[in-house]
Amino acid sequence: MDMDSMPGSPIVDYVRPSTKERVQAVDPNEGRCLVENCSPTSSIEYCYLLSRKHWHNTGLLDSLEWYWNMRANTLNLDTRRNIFPAGASVHHMHDTGRWLLLPEDAIVQQYYDTLALFHVFAVRERFPVIPDRNDFRYRLVPIKDMKGIAFTRQHATPVDLSPDDFTVRVYPFDTLPVLVSHIHPKFAIVAAGMRLSTLQAEDVSALADAFPILPKIVALYRAWTGPCPANAQENDSFWPPYNPSDDDADDDDDRGDEPRDKDYNDAVTEKGRYRSKTRNRARDASPTENRTRTRGANQRPGQTDGADDMRDRDSDSAVTKKGRYNGGHRKRRRRRNWHESTGSSGDAPSASGKRTQSGGLSRATVAEHTCKVGKMEWSGDALLTWSRQC
Repeated sequence: MDMDSMPGSPIVDYVRPSTKERVQAVDPNEGRCLVENCSPTSSIEYCYLLSRKHWHNTGLLDSLEWYWNMRANTLNLDTRRNIFPAGASVHHMHDTGRWLLLPEDAIVQQYYDTLALFHVFAVRERFPVIPDRNDFRYRLVPIKDMKGIAFTRQHATPVDLSPDDFTVRVYPFDTLPVLVSHIHPKFAIVAAGMRLSTLQAEDVSALADAFPILPKIVALYRAWTGPCPANAQENDSFWPPYNPSDDDADDDDDRGDEPRDKDYNDAVTEKGRYRSKTRNRARDASPTENRTRTRGANQRPGQTDGADDMRDRDSDSAVTKKGRYNGGHRKRRRRRNWHESTGSSGDAPSASGKRTQSGGLSRATVAEHTCKVGKMEWSGDALLTWSRQC
């Protein structure tokens, strides 16, 4: 079993087979290790720039969606633009913060120039759209504990290999060639800034002597991950108003929305907005004015639900038919049920941790309650309370 297929690993992110296929479809290195260029038939794993563990980090995802000019609840860390193939040891060293990928200076500068007030604050409307490509160029920057490490770079790919087809690269790895990849620079900038922010100021300064662009990486990371404005939910481009016309008869029927594993470049743009006419819908939200967003609990790896098709999409944004998450084996924001906004005092928690409106029911209202809450919201306590009131 591949290490990246082990859901319980504390370091390696679990990667779905369909996600690997989507990465392979655009990877200019044809599934070879980005750093060592070793064969796909060796111990190749799939490495996330921004780890999937950040599904738990509501504040981080909210901020990135806001400052990247995306719609709320649409950032998808499973996009292939956030994943690249790497050998097992290369992958492990990346995930333990020992090296990072540095985008081209021109791209970093393009983002940096949009910052306001002495390049401290990001402005949502200024975020530049850099289209996806499969030939972004990166440099490897060693951060810590890399002086005793060597990379064996394969520079030729014949069928019959010889020792002359490999070159050993040692610290500080300045003889490594430029690394070409499909991963998007904005993910690389956040990942790099996250790692640099854990270092001491003198360590960052020493790295900046060799890579002068690094302080701008840190500035971008801090600007993009700052808190959202207090009135962010009043911005229709970030939090579209509730649209009752989106309430289909069968909310769980996503047939015709997409075949599994299709790449849906027409489903969302880089900014997270719908582009296809058949999906031109506003994000479903609670009818109340003040609506608090939450991320649902994790579903164990291996469980299946109605979100399988959504997880197989590929873009910076992952949305369902109505523009909202409908579950999954990672922690996500999900819509609040309609009855959670009513303020009823008879709410009782279900087994899943959600609150269900169980008070005030009768035989005549059970059907209406089921439509509003959903069959899966009936817990033992709710059934008992309802039966006593009938």
